[in-house]
Amino acid sequence: MKAGIDPIGGASGDMFLSALADIGIDLGAIFRRVAKYIPGEFKWEIDTAEKYKLYGKKVKIIAPPERGHKRTFKIISEMVDTTDFSSQVKSLIKEVFYYIAEAEAKIHNRDIDSVHFHETGAVDSIVDIFSFALAWEELGFPESVLLRDIPLGKGYGIAQHGPIPYPAPATIEILKGVRVEWIDIENETVTPTGAAIIKALKPFTIPASGVIVKSGIGIGDHDFKNVPNILRIVLLEEEGERDLIWVVETNIDDMTPQQVSELQERLINDGALDVYIYPAMMKKGRSGFKFEILISPEQKEKVVKDLFTFSTTIGVRERIVWRKLLPRRYLELDTRYGKVRYKEIEKNGKKFLIPEFDDVKRIAKEKNISSFEVYNELMKVGSS
Repeated sequence: MKAGIDPIGGASGDMFLSALADIGIDLGAIFRRVAKYIPGEFKWEIDTAEKYKLYGKKVKIIAPPERGHKRTFKIISEMVDTTDFSSQVKSLIKEVFYYIAEAEAKIHNRDIDSVHFHETGAVDSIVDIFSFALAWEELGFPESVLLRDIPLGKGYGIAQHGPIPYPAPATIEILKGVRVEWIDIENETVTPTGAAIIKALKPFTIPASGVIVKSGIGIGDHDFKNVPNILRIVLLEEEGERDLIWVVETNIDDMTPQQVSELQERLINDGALDVYIYPAMMKKGRSGFKFEILISPEQKEKVVKDLFTFSTTIGVRERIVWRKLLPRRYLELDTRYGKVRYKEIEKNGKKFLIPEFDDVKRIAKEKNISSFEVYNELMKVGSS
């Protein structure tokens, strides 16, 4: 499952919640859960609303005004730690607040621990961020894709410290590294909370594909000319499995073939999905090797560390690619040779069983027969 984030007319915490409500997430149950950990009381409204006749949900958190609250990132983090939320939810909440605190610290020339959240530290904003993380968990923490550049308005507004330009300085800081566009709107289109949520989801901006399962529209507070103030979330499913992996490359011209073979084995044992080694002609006419290594995101740092520790390379190239896989599962079957592991693959509506070749080699060695004979016999089992 992927979640396409489509900030058509902006992004804010309540717009994310509104879009999730429109998808069908039970926000009422989530708000009741959040209420156990929030100082003071709050109420909520979930209504159907529209912008330019595009209907969706509008969520509003109603909390009594607070005076002089001085919530820091540390205080918010401690609040999060008292909850019974999952570790993933806690991590997402803290990451959103951290991006805001980091931006505010830079803008006001202070360290993160001394930054006081103002608007984002108020009860309604805390509820927005806590509830968003719980709602995202309801979706299964889908990988995110940004479906369009983030639209930023212009003009000026009033914050606690006085007049500020739009986009707010914190929003600009948070969105560093993210694609944006300025549109002809004299207003704030993206709030720091909305920006921090997008940043924390780490969306990819590569083309998205898949089957649309659901979509939800979150209605914003403003009435812009020519652009509806809405945020849309589109849930996509792949026909077959699709995931993101890292491809890491490096060229080496001062290791022996024996050392290269040992390095390949080490990289595989330490989590590389595959390691390809190509002969290469390097600069100055030197013969060498080009390594191309496929790695899951979880194992990338370990494998790259191996390259720098156990090879002579002084640099690597990294890129992220999509990998599309046919549906598969692993099972164990009884055969004339005993239990053998098989991979079941689904292709064009048909299922195929292929024996694991490590088991083929083991049996061939034990029986002192050729691997061809073992493989052909096991394929008969797979087709029966």
